[in-house]
Amino acid sequence: MILSDDTERLYTRLRRYLNRTDGGGYFFASASDERLLPILNQRLLQDMPTVRLVELQVGQDTLSYQLEKQASEATALIVSNLGYYAYKNKNALTELNFAREKIL
Repeated sequence: MILSDDTERLYTRLRRYLNRTDGGGYFFASASDERLLPILNQRLLQDMPTVRLVELQVGQDTLSYQLEKQASEATALIVSNLGYYAYKNKNALTELNFAREKIL
C-alpha cells in the first residue's frame, strides 16, 4: 500500500520526533485508518531498529511490567491497544503514569 502525501508527512514528523536525543517525551496518536498501522509499524521497525512495539495485553502482566520489559533496550516505545486496555482496566491511566515515571 502506498501512503498518501499527508500520511507520509505525518510519518516523517513522527520519525523526527522519535529520533530526538535532547530528552524524553510522549507522542499520542490514533489512526483514522487502522489498516495503515501494520504498515507504519513495520516501516518504523525498519527505519529505527531500536524502536519497540508493545501491544498491551489485558489480564496478563501489569501495564508497568509490559512497558518496562521492552524499554530497557529501546529508544522509543510504540504502545498499541491502550484504548482497549483502559476500557477493560479502570486503573490503566494511573498505571500508565507510574510506568512512565519508572521508565524515564
